[in-house]
Amino acid sequence: MFTTLTTVGYGDYAGGTTREYLITLVFEFTGFCYNAVLISIMSNVFASASNFEDLLSERLDGMQLWIKRIELSYKPFYLHPKLG
Repeated sequence: MFTTLTTVGYGDYAGGTTREYLITLVFEFTGFCYNAVLISIMSNVFASASNFEDLLSERLDGMQLWIKRIELSYKPFYLHPKLG
């Protein structure tokens, strides 16, 4: 059954009637979809490893810019000294 789901299909089991062939066809199609989804998920996981570092550096740069803006706008009458 696993061989059928992975669409290797060694031919150990073969249907004798139309109904059995249709059931085998459904199993093969399910296995094909399962493999396609699995490969898609795996490629997204491996592709996102480098993108995460880029996203992190971009967010940190944005945070540093935000902190500089706060520091430049710091005046005693705008922000309480204890909060500064």
